[in-house]
Amino acid sequence: MANFDSNQWYQLYVNEDPDTSLYGSNLYDKNLTTGTVFFNSTHTDKPGYRWQIYSIDNTYVLRNQDGGPQGFLGTKYDAKEPTPGQTRGQMVRGNVSDASVYWTISPWGDGTFYLTNDQNGTEWHLLRKGNAGIAMSSNITEPQDGQRFSFKTITAINDQKMSTVNLPTSTATSPSSQTATNPPPSTTPSSSPSPPPSPSSGGLSTGAKAGIGAGVGIAALIALVVIGLVFWRRRKRNAPYKGHTELESNDISKQNAYPPDPIKYEMNSAATHEMQGNDGAQHELPTSNIPTQHQAPSELPGSTVENTRG
Repeated sequence: MANFDSNQWYQLYVNEDPDTSLYGSNLYDKNLTTGTVFFNSTHTDKPGYRWQIYSIDNTYVLRNQDGGPQGFLGTKYDAKEPTPGQTRGQMVRGNVSDASVYWTISPWGDGTFYLTNDQNGTEWHLLRKGNAGIAMSSNITEPQDGQRFSFKTITAINDQKMSTVNLPTSTATSPSSQTATNPPPSTTPSSSPSPPPSPSSGGLSTGAKAGIGAGVGIAALIALVVIGLVFWRRRKRNAPYKGHTELESNDISKQNAYPPDPIKYEMNSAATHEMQGNDGAQHELPTSNIPTQHQAPSELPGSTVENTRG
């Protein structure tokens, strides 16, 4: 495995020709997630030509000054690519990348190196094409001038943002949620790089807990309102019946409190008349079918009582 300093910018060129170097753009395309990469005339003073080679386990990730800490060298399938396999190079943002950003740099044995990645496997090498583009090629039989890479140091990076790499899971051989830290040397005794981001702890986040708490409070409030409405409707439904009962009971009590005046019967003050005699003849009243208990009382005909006293 080659030995590279992650705090150095490197120039990458092929076939031992330093006048033409690998250039990578910033992430300008597809919602700032991808960029382009190709070979061009060397200008090592410009950020697109300055590459960092960062070691992660047994692989490397390559990013440049123009793409920044989130721009990585990777590959993608492109139906327009004429090279067999139709896989060409690209710059890609780390959080949407795949295993193609993990590179293995192996020596040819003549001082140059060839590059393979975890996505395409060891049977495909990174190739500089005749039109200055790059693609993955399965034609790896030596010699392959377009696959013979060289690396030359330019200057120290000394950028704290480039001291940490964060990448998602790629393959089984690559660690999950890669976080590799290689702090640059301090320029002053008092300066020190900040630690890499620590992985988030398990459980719910503070925002999630706050949301759950608010939801519970709202649910409790709704429950109280519903219970209040139920009791209110029940009380409203019972109110007329109760009022009617009280009214009736009040009327009855008033009636019982003052009994009615007794009916008074008085005898008729008119003069009493006797039935006129009929020369002493007596007549019986005609009988009727009215029961005796229901007949009106009558007086017998009067007669002259002679005074027997002298």
